[in-house]
Amino acid sequence: MYRPLFFCLLYIFSITGHAQDAESPQVKINAYFTALTEIGQFNGVVLVKRGTDSLLSKAYNNTVFPAWARVNTHSRFHIASVRKLFNQYIVYQLADPKLIDQPLHTFVDLPQINRNWTIEMLLAHKSGLPRGERFEFGPRQYDDMATRELIASQKLLFEPGKQEHYSNFGYLLADIALADWYHLPTREVMQRLVFSPLSMTKTFSSYRLPAEENVATGMYEDEGRILAADTSLFTQFESGDVFSTIDDLDLFLRSQSAPQLFEENIVEHAGAKRGFRSYVYYNKKTDTSVVVLSNLAIMPIVQTITDLKKMLAGESVPLPQAIHRKAGPFHHRIAAAITGEYQLEVNGQHLAVTCKGNRLFLHDLSNKTKEPDELFFETSSTLFWANDTTDSLLVEGQAGDPAIVITGMGNMRFPTKRIHKGKGCSH
Repeated sequence: MYRPLFFCLLYIFSITGHAQDAESPQVKINAYFTALTEIGQFNGVVLVKRGTDSLLSKAYNNTVFPAWARVNTHSRFHIASVRKLFNQYIVYQLADPKLIDQPLHTFVDLPQINRNWTIEMLLAHKSGLPRGERFEFGPRQYDDMATRELIASQKLLFEPGKQEHYSNFGYLLADIALADWYHLPTREVMQRLVFSPLSMTKTFSSYRLPAEENVATGMYEDEGRILAADTSLFTQFESGDVFSTIDDLDLFLRSQSAPQLFEENIVEHAGAKRGFRSYVYYNKKTDTSVVVLSNLAIMPIVQTITDLKKMLAGESVPLPQAIHRKAGPFHHRIAAAITGEYQLEVNGQHLAVTCKGNRLFLHDLSNKTKEPDELFFETSSTLFWANDTTDSLLVEGQAGDPAIVITGMGNMRFPTKRIHKGKGCSH
């Protein structure tokens, strides 16, 4: 599937700061996001502060995108997994220290609760619970009791505390545990303990989000079309998803003080939800904060974070450029060898590779309504399905029994395990 490349003008809604040296990090960061926007891989807002000095506060809008997708520096964005920092803040900075190691079964109302679980295990992704992707629980609404039953029904991947595996289920349980510890409704915990006390007046759970225009609408791409992200699942669970602004998140970052919240003087977290990308960073030693919020799913967030850190350190990075990938010869032997069913190790998602004649296809078996993506050989070991991104399928391992790795979100690697071999290429 080839998607149109986006070349555009840039609307600048606001920028603050002082006259800056051409080599300053904020000048480099501004040039970087300007270029990223111009090639259609960013739409959103960026804040860079050092102490009380706002070095950059700017909205970037690609005018090729629909008018409903435009944002400004006061827009509220879905912050995805960045909300996990709120759980950590409550546990390590606000709560009684006894909570950290208190067995959950002593205060959490959960059927068949594992007696080894502690809230620290949940926050460190050491509970043994699976990742918790949408395809694992379906598009239904879960009230408080149904959420507890859903978590209790999960088969553990390992003995709690023995390994680490990123788990959204673990943080859903952390929401419930904090509600039970503080004797609050689950949907009120963040508002009562974090947002209101810190005067984060523009931050709300999706249950409390005001009906106003200045809420960013997420975008994702399907078959070359830009579509608005479905918001119906933002209230799927009682704790709700969270919307915030660059200024409120900066305020939150600068409220961190508990040592457990920092690693080498840094607090950071990234998030991804369909139609949204987010990243926050605070360096206590340099008193520097960065908040990046985007309402564009195809933003290459991993590569962007890597480049951001280099620019903050004073290094130069190449400006993002439009990608023009070209299909090479079709490799029949390799195509036949990689057909079959696979499972992504990171989340258990099932994929299939099929071949018909000189055409190769990648199927998402967890989404029966989605059309398969056609794969094109760039080289004998690198395939792509969209010629304007770096997202790829890599063929690795032995020639007789190859493995495939999916790369996406800016060169993040997602290994797979093969469930069974396919039948090669049909005619």
